[in-house]
Amino acid sequence: FGIDVCGYTVMSNHLHVVLRIRPDLVQDWSDEEVAARWWMVFPQRFDTKGFPVEPEPEDLQAMIHNTAKQAERRKRLASLSWFMRCLCEPIARRANREDECTGRFWEGRFRSQALLDDAAILACSVYVDLNPVRAGVAKTSEESEYTSARDRIESWQSRQRGERPTGGKRGAIPSELAPSFERLQVNGDNCGETVRNFGVWFKRAAGRAVSLAADAASGNGRQWFQGMAHLQSAFT
Repeated sequence: FGIDVCGYTVMSNHLHVVLRIRPDLVQDWSDEEVAARWWMVFPQRFDTKGFPVEPEPEDLQAMIHNTAKQAERRKRLASLSWFMRCLCEPIARRANREDECTGRFWEGRFRSQALLDDAAILACSVYVDLNPVRAGVAKTSEESEYTSARDRIESWQSRQRGERPTGGKRGAIPSELAPSFERLQVNGDNCGETVRNFGVWFKRAAGRAVSLAADAASGNGRQWFQGMAHLQSAFT
């Protein structure tokens, strides 16, 4: 997919993912790359053990030959909806197999929020990273299983030859992040409240007032956004 996974947290009954969608990147891919990437997501052949096999050149050429389907594949490889489908469907199928049941697994369709500027990206990323801490299932990010925050910490620790970073108190924002908050115009004094309430305060989009106003004026059909009343608290 032409989508970068910038952060994630998997909880017991839901997950959060911070994504960067790159339709511009997908448009620059050759037809061969589009076909090969689509095959990786939806393999057409499997070996005797049920594992997908690499496509042959003729397989890719057959896919490319159908120009209408190829154009649709290119579009879907930059689609948030298709990414979420490919992420959630295998989880649902595996869970149903393990529970020996059938039927709907997810409560409903995913919800998404547009992050309109760097301030919103930082606030949302902290919200996602600290979700297990906020929910009380982990005391620190180092103890938060199935999160990109823990992955980054473990990678940092390996580079530091086993030295552990100092963990802050539960729900606290590390002081070393203060310069980043100031530079990106995030209200550091109220960042704890923003992290705890990000998903409640902001629904369709998040960002500074000027970013929300620009998005509303861009012809997307939205005249207002939930969360405007919290902008002064979250962003400076």
